Amino acid sequence: MTFSFLLTFHNFVTKGSQTALLRQMAIKSGFVRILFDTVI
Repeated sequence: MTFSFLLTFHNFVTKGSQTALLRQMAIKSGFVRILFDTVI
């Protein structure tokens, strides 16, 4: 029981960090795109 709980908790944490990383990358790419649009 504890092992499965740790497994699900680990999956939840890794998924959360992955989505946060993807969101951060999306924000950065959007910011870069806006910057390029204003420069060009």
